[in-house]
Amino acid sequence: MTELKPCPFCGGKARYVISSHENRDTTKWHKIMCENVFECGAEMGTAISAWQANYKEDVERLKEQWNRRINNG
Repeated sequence: MTELKPCPFCGGKARYVISSHENRDTTKWHKIMCENVFECGAEMGTAISAWQANYKEDVERLKEQWNRRINNG
C-alpha cells in the first residue's frame, strides 16, 4: 500500500478518507485531504465502487496522483 506524502501546498500531514455514504451499488467517495483543514484545505477525491474489477488499482492510482510532484514527471 502506498504511503502518502505530505500536502504539496503546506507540508501538512495527508489523510485518506472513505465516505460513510453508500448508495445501492456500494460506490463510496474516496478522498485524500490535508489535515491542516482550516489553513490549507487541499483535497482530491473520486467515487469508487467496491464492485469494480480494478478497485484496488483505482485506490492506489488516487494515492499516486496525490503523491505526484512536478519534479517526478
